[in-house]
Amino acid sequence: MINKEIQSKLQKIGFSQHEAEVYLVLLKLGASSAGQIIKKTGLHRNVVYVALDKLINKKLVAEFMQKKVKNFKVLAPEKLLQQKKNQLDLTEELLPKLKDIKSKEKIEITVYEGKEGFQAAHKNAIDQLKKKETVYVMGGTFANFYENMGEQIEPFHQVRQEKHNAVKLIVFRSREKEPQVKVTEKLPYYQVKYLPSDYLNPVSTSIYGDLVFNIIYADGPTIVEMRSKELAKNYLNYFNFLWKLAKK
Repeated sequence: MINKEIQSKLQKIGFSQHEAEVYLVLLKLGASSAGQIIKKTGLHRNVVYVALDKLINKKLVAEFMQKKVKNFKVLAPEKLLQQKKNQLDLTEELLPKLKDIKSKEKIEITVYEGKEGFQAAHKNAIDQLKKKETVYVMGGTFANFYENMGEQIEPFHQVRQEKHNAVKLIVFRSREKEPQVKVTEKLPYYQVKYLPSDYLNPVSTSIYGDLVFNIIYADGPTIVEMRSKELAKNYLNYFNFLWKLAKK
């Protein structure tokens, strides 16, 4: 009788169901012919031969001739551990190379247009943000943001507050008179600072983790979303520079 618990654990470390069955039966029987394995497992002969071939390729089972009959035997079970160590060594060797390839990846760009696109972009961004991470906004406009979020503004803030996502917002002093300012400043985890300028900018920038939004409000909202750790890091450095200059 095959130990189902052991079989399940073998499958978790890379064995197929049939490989695990054949391996355990062969381990119990000792050196055996394919016919003996087929009889003991109750599996179709083709299934058994395929499993044996795979186990041989993995260097877990050896084949040999005995009285002109091909036999099979399990090699030392310690080979399982050695294989995993070899895989770990290979992974550690590959990791720096994989990171190097990733660092050279192109920036992923997605464009969202209209109110529905505006809302979808912000929903996706706040959903993918990790707990207690901060949203950074430069050159925001309260009125345009609230107008384009529409009824989705409450769900957006609810998700943000449940995940304790803070918002640091830098706007020009000219936006201070917008009616949404007082509402925004009272929201949990919000900090607002102002730059001393009367410039009414049509574009704002938001940073959500690895995502950077360039938001164009003129002629309807358009969001150019850029996904890049390096780009987001550079934008964040610029934000921190402005944050030191801005005033409450």
